[in-house]
Amino acid sequence: MSDKIKRLELGPGGRRIHKPIDTDINIAIDFYDYEGSDIEIPDWDLRYGLPFGQTAQTNHGPVLIEKGIFDDIYAEHVLEHIPRPVDPEDDMRIGFWKLMVDCYDALKVDGTLRGAVPSWPDPTAVLDPTHVVFGFRPETFSYFGWHSHLDNNVIVGWVPGFTPKDNRVFEPVEIKDWGNQIGFTLRKMK
Repeated sequence: MSDKIKRLELGPGGRRIHKPIDTDINIAIDFYDYEGSDIEIPDWDLRYGLPFGQTAQTNHGPVLIEKGIFDDIYAEHVLEHIPRPVDPEDDMRIGFWKLMVDCYDALKVDGTLRGAVPSWPDPTAVLDPTHVVFGFRPETFSYFGWHSHLDNNVIVGWVPGFTPKDNRVFEPVEIKDWGNQIGFTLRKMK
């Protein structure tokens, strides 16, 4: 099973990007038990990060969710539903920062985190009452460790879990501003 590509989809809401196929292992985690989710964790909430230590039943048998096993993680319109704690004591225990750190930790080196989020100031960013983050900008993703716009591609972390002492670096592979949403692909560097 180790030669198979492992993908994790966060919050697909019944509209999975990757359907289970014979060659790959595709795991979907959602707060709700939508048809097609491969992992059932009662009342699991992505605000608390990824369910490390839990087992997903997949088309290739059970897979333990642990660090460094995924080739790709997909987060299509899920990050805007995860709050950003403002209390430094909570930054790494719950919310957006915790989920980003867990995604980084769950990826293999050179693995990718891909997704889309609402773009600020597009009205759709604030219309959905379930959004707790009201939009992103392309520059948002440079805060996770790799600043190619600085001289000499300096690696500088700016947010909890991605400071130089944390030794976590996402490299933006592709950031696209489509007007009403931002598409992103980030690669785990170390």
